[in-house]
Amino acid sequence: MDEWILLSNLIPSYDEHNALEIAQNNMKELDSSHPKLRFKIDSNKISEHKMANNNYTYEYINEESINCELICNICYKPFAEPISTPCNHKFCHHCIKQWIDMKKTSCPICRCQIKSINQCIQVSPHLQNLLDQLPIKCFVCGDLQLKRIDFNDHINKACPKINVLCSAADIKCPWIGTREELEKHISTCKFAPLRSILAQMISENEQLNIKYEQLNIQNEQLYIQKQQLYIKKQQLYIQKQQRGLIKEQIMKNN
Repeated sequence: MDEWILLSNLIPSYDEHNALEIAQNNMKELDSSHPKLRFKIDSNKISEHKMANNNYTYEYINEESINCELICNICYKPFAEPISTPCNHKFCHHCIKQWIDMKKTSCPICRCQIKSINQCIQVSPHLQNLLDQLPIKCFVCGDLQLKRIDFNDHINKACPKINVLCSAADIKCPWIGTREELEKHISTCKFAPLRSILAQMISENEQLNIKYEQLNIQNEQLYIQKQQLYIKKQQLYIQKQQRGLIKEQIMKNN
């Protein structure tokens, strides 16, 4: 019977950006000591995802039940920004890019040649929609009622455990706390009452700026009119000079 080795002890956490490198290094290490063994990754142990634009994480709920058609064959996780190769195999964008950047110019599945990431194309909207609807758990607050597509909005707008600034931070309130504590802080914040006064001052300043711009426009128009009058005066002077020369020439001829 084949012996199975779980890589969960060798992979403490999952990071989408270096998943390929971690997996390859670990498999190389195991290959050197157990060349005849088969390997199986325990997906329950490496289900944590890091968002590309922040440090907040989530995990998939019932990941073992996710359709294999939604799983990347490089990182063994549900696709992140999936793209399709010329041979119609699908991978996470960063996974296949890293694969190609490592000078591996063939498909990881069928070994068809892939010279550049530019040969890959976007997957169908249907596949992306299936990925977006996958249920996840927020590691910050433990919310289980989320879908993957909602995670960024959850973090940016709703997660009660995320640290946020006071709404008066732009006028120097130094408070930082969780979103669920924000309402209580606002009720006692010394800076928050200044918001209405500041808003009125900003409004008045904007009106003054508008008037200033209008006066500038009027001033520019007056300057243009002055220049036009000067040019007209010069033209009249030239015409007068020309008439004088003509008159003088006529007198000489007579």
